Amino acid sequence: MASSASYTLINSPANLPASVPQGFQKDATGTVYAAVAHTQWGDIPCKAVPGNAWFPYCEKEHRTNNFSWLVVPHSSLVRQGSQPQNAIPCGNQRDKAGTLYAVIAHTPHGDIPGKGKGSTAWYCHGGKEFFTQEFSWIVSNKPASIVTLRSHHGKYVVAESNHSVNAN
Repeated sequence: MASSASYTLINSPANLPASVPQGFQKDATGTVYAAVAHTQWGDIPCKAVPGNAWFPYCEKEHRTNNFSWLVVPHSSLVRQGSQPQNAIPCGNQRDKAGTLYAVIAHTPHGDIPGKGKGSTAWYCHGGKEFFTQEFSWIVSNKPASIVTLRSHHGKYVVAESNHSVNAN
């Protein structure tokens, strides 16, 4: 299914921008935000707080400070078994998982940002990767426009394009 969603990835791990979808863990971490970890296995949708992100991969929870915040100014959560039209295709693992979408997993540990595809979401907590069918897709309620901010000699350069992404 093609997805046309408007979102921005901002690579500024220490500074939380506005309009980042959030979740909540039922532990000392509290509020966690949607992000994309830039890893040796690809770009993986995950949870983050300023300075650190945790992503699920290969049955483990991994920590990194190499991540971008997922900014979706006009977002909502859609709880359904199939991918909605404006789901956020912000990840791509280099293994057979392919394109991954930003989700909020509804878990015994709280509502935690993670990665989703098809009817399954993956999230991490307490050093482990978990999966669930109880999750909401983060969707954009704005027409498709992908904007990426990149640092160029200490200044941000804005690159914008309109496109659709086909799920693998």
